[in-house]
Amino acid sequence: MVAEALIQSADGEAVTAEAIAEAGLTYEELPPETPVEVRTDENGNEVVISAEVAAALTLLESPVELLSEVFSDPGQVLLALGSLGADMSEEEREEAEKMVVTVVVAGQAVQTALAAASAATGGVPAGGSKSSPAGGPASGPNRGARSRRRSKE
Repeated sequence: MVAEALIQSADGEAVTAEAIAEAGLTYEELPPETPVEVRTDENGNEVVISAEVAAALTLLESPVELLSEVFSDPGQVLLALGSLGADMSEEEREEAEKMVVTVVVAGQAVQTALAAASAATGGVPAGGSKSSPAGGPASGPNRGARSRRRSKE
C-alpha cells in the first residue's frame, strides 16, 4: 500500500530515490515498470530508469551481494550487467562513448607501434637477445657450457 501511495503522490512523474528511501521502501518493492529518478547529473538532467533496472543496479554496489546473487538469482545479475550505463544521462553517455573511442584508438596505435618496432628488430624485444638454433649465442643456465668443455679438452 505504501508503494501505491508513493506512486500516486508522484502524480504521473518519476518517483525519486529520496522519496523511496523516506517511505522505507526499496526498488524491489515497487512495480518493475515504475519510473524512478535515481539521480541528477552534473548538468542538472534527471536520470530516470525503471524500478526493476534500479534494483538490479544496486547489486553492483556490493561485490559480496553480487557474488551471492550469482548463485541465488543469476537472472538479476545478468540484468544488472546488461544495464550498465542505464543510470547515465544522454550527455554522460555520449561523453563516455567519446572516451571509449579515444582509448580504443590510442590502444590500437600503441599496438601498431609495438608491432612495427618488433618487426624492425627482427622480432627481438628491446633489451633482449634472440638465441640462434644454428649455434649462435646461447642463453639460459647452460650458457657457456660448450666453451668450458672445449677448454678442458
